[in-house]
Amino acid sequence: MYISRIYDPIIASLQNVEFNFVEIGVRTGASVHLWSEYFKQMRFIGIDNEVDVVWQNSDWLEGKNIQYMKADAYRNETLALLPPTLDVLIDDGPHSISSQIWVATNYTPRLAPGGIIFIEDIQGGLAYCDRIIRKIPRGFQGCSRILDLRKVSGEGDSLVVMIHNCVGECKLKLDFPNQFELLPTISRSLYLQQIFYIFSRLRHKVVRIFRR
Repeated sequence: MYISRIYDPIIASLQNVEFNFVEIGVRTGASVHLWSEYFKQMRFIGIDNEVDVVWQNSDWLEGKNIQYMKADAYRNETLALLPPTLDVLIDDGPHSISSQIWVATNYTPRLAPGGIIFIEDIQGGLAYCDRIIRKIPRGFQGCSRILDLRKVSGEGDSLVVMIHNCVGECKLKLDFPNQFELLPTISRSLYLQQIFYIFSRLRHKVVRIFRR
């Protein structure tokens, strides 16, 4: 679903362009095969710790533009082995909030101008999206988006946080389709919750002062 409704309309313009593509969580290798067939000039690195990997076809990993790393993608040691700049990164790892925050915090500064990170399957709804976005380094938050496919899929975790380095020349021709709901970086309901929390704290402080 993500390929047809998100990746195809957003990154298809890179089909005949040289770019660095990293995917975390390649599992069966099917996505590696798909990317290599479509993006002929990409430099692809797939990362997996092989905890639950069952390869459908090991030949899919063989190719001049494909590299596989058996590693923990959420460690600085692994990050240091990657190219200095990344054009596209897909995080399809364990989908834990800690790993997703790690990607937002540590991979975002490596984005090339116009580069994009897609963090898939946010498990905790918009509240978890908010937590991830708050950890994005300054300068990137304003270009981040929440892609909401929950109405289309009927699944509660069909949320993708997209982080876009919108500074400088962009290789991508972003064309957001109508198949998903494009939400602001922090939902209105979360803003209201934060305002209510701040108001409550101030109220308690005022009450304590007058009671003295």
